[in-house]
Amino acid sequence: MIETNRLQLVVFLLTSCVFINIYLPQAIFPIIQTQFHTTPTLASLTLSATLLGITLSTLPSGWLGDRADIRKLVLISGCTLYLGGAICATTSSPAIFIITRLFQGLAIPLATTCVIAHLSKILATENLNLILGRYVSATVLGGLLGRLLGGYGTSLYDWQYSFLIGGILSGSLCLITILYLSPSTTKMVKLDKQTAFKTLFFNRDLM
Repeated sequence: MIETNRLQLVVFLLTSCVFINIYLPQAIFPIIQTQFHTTPTLASLTLSATLLGITLSTLPSGWLGDRADIRKLVLISGCTLYLGGAICATTSSPAIFIITRLFQGLAIPLATTCVIAHLSKILATENLNLILGRYVSATVLGGLLGRLLGGYGTSLYDWQYSFLIGGILSGSLCLITILYLSPSTTKMVKLDKQTAFKTLFFNRDLM
């Protein structure tokens, strides 16, 4: 039986750490602009690219969450966020920086949307509602921490460390989530017509 309290904590920490990566550059747009000798518009793309990636990836991630091994999806997300943080911390090319941020955005729903979609199939409704509440609060906390890490991390050390720390935190929490989701909790669940993602998405009663 899944220990709901621990699962809530794991989902909360995972979501918070993943969302830190989204808003890291927002507090340091002028520094990024100076570092890469670019315009304010291009500097803002370091955030917009990530949001675009999330937008493009969220619906396909829900579809994948119905069909793929959740641990593999979380592993892909963790590796992408970790490597992305390392690339952002070391590259001198604004194009590579922005493209890397886009791929980070594409990977984020694999660690959030997919986990929630999976838990919806294996948890009782009352337990799922508790975890969804923690998930929403974690997105807010992650956004706040991302801005703080970007700002204070830059003032204490250098802006590159903020992206590296964000990647390490996300990768570490993805690994912890994979270890916590044992094979007994990640076995494939045969979906009927009412619970499949596609059916739920086009259900007018839910719109």
